[in-house]
Amino acid sequence: MPDQILDPFHRALAGLISEEIEKREKDLAHGSASRVTEDVVSVAEKYAAAVSYISALEAVLELCHSIETNQNSLGPRPAQVKMVQR
Repeated sequence: MPDQILDPFHRALAGLISEEIEKREKDLAHGSASRVTEDVVSVAEKYAAAVSYISALEAVLELCHSIETNQNSLGPRPAQVKMVQR
């Protein structure tokens, strides 16, 4: 989705958020929610917290998409569109 956002700030923000989501999903898939012996937080609690954070980041991406759509009457366009300054 970041490459469909025209505004440079929102495109950069969406790119960073997408990278963070991918990193957290990969970490979670590789056992970041595993339990350490002295850790009092359960695996289920760690997993739920990680998934909630990823869901929150996805919600922020949706907000970026909404802002882009509202700012551009034609809706989001690919980043490769050449803008001519007059």
